[in-house]
Parts: sequence; structure tokens; C-alpha cells
Amino acid sequence: MAPPVRVLLGQCALPWDRVGEQGFLRLLRNYGEWNEQNSAPASSGAELSSVMVLNHQFSGPIGLLSQIGADFPDARKIMREFLIAVVDGTSLQGDPAVVEPDIHGPGAIAMPRTFNTVALLLG
Repeated sequence: MAPPVRVLLGQCALPWDRVGEQGFLRLLRNYGEWNEQNSAPASSGAELSSVMVLNHQFSGPIGLLSQIGADFPDARKIMREFLIAVVDGTSLQGDPAVVEPDIHGPGAIAMPRTFNTVALLLG
């Protein structure tokens, strides 16, 4: 199988001061359960790859990085449902939205046009 031409990237910074102990446990459980439930080869969620980075609270926020081939059927829906599932039941509720990065504006980060970014907008 050839690698995807375009990918959706999910990038979330989850602040420790908004998580709390119970929220942290729920976040870990949600992440593990989603991956377990979407690990079968026939599962559409199996196309999504993710990493949760558990920085020390003094080193920065919890990082959640994910990606899926942008041309995969329902890629945006799968990414959105993944992000919603991971933060479900925590104080980090949000509405994931696909955001086109500004690669030409002031302060823009150089990023190939073939990439889209998904941001979790925390409420």
C-alpha cells in the first residue's frame, strides 16, 4: 500500500491545570479504549495513528498528536470522533474542527499545502 498523498494532522495541547487527577485517569482510559475498539484491520479507525505525550506538568501540556490519510473515506469524521472520544467526560470538552493552516500569513509555519490541521477548540 502506498503512503497517502495528503494527511490530516491532529494537534492538541491539553493543559495540566485543567485536567485534574480524575480527568487524567479518564483521559488515559478513553485513549486506550478508543485504540482498543478501533484496532481491528477492518475498522475505519484503524487508519488513524496517534501518540499521547505525557509531559511532566512543569514541562508543558499533555500532547495529543494524530494523523490519518486525508483521502481515506470519512477521514475528517474519524479524526473528529477520535478527539471527542478521548476528552469525553473530562473538563477538556471541545469541538474539534478542521482548520486550514495559513502558510503565507505573518508568523505562519512553513507546512506543505498537502497537510490539513485539526484543532481541538477547548470550551
